[in-house]
Amino acid sequence: MIFYQTVINKKYSQKIQLVRGQSSGNEHTVINGIGVVNCCSFHPQIQQFWVLDDRIDDPESDEKSQIEHVKEMIVALVKNKKIAFKTVLMDSWSSSQKLMALIDHLENFSYGQFKKNR
Repeated sequence: MIFYQTVINKKYSQKIQLVRGQSSGNEHTVINGIGVVNCCSFHPQIQQFWVLDDRIDDPESDEKSQIEHVKEMIVALVKNKKIAFKTVLMDSWSSSQKLMALIDHLENFSYGQFKKNR
């Protein structure tokens, strides 16, 4: 399982509801855009990716953080879709203690960068 966040650049948009200032790794600054939290799977033997889930990151309307979206996706993949996986990869933005505990409880491995405050 691979979890990552991306920002769809909307720097020329004026009145789209989901557009807000967000940090962009591509631009290396804060831009106006739409945040999306993605989950995909990779099969190393056939070198194939599959998108399993994605969520619009809009904390003003759904009051959920990116970490909460990832947690919901993991639970849905395990309980509803019955998808088996061994390893979870993610960036530092989602490497929280609660999320790591959930992954550990599911008896999976996780790899992620940790920020100094975690």
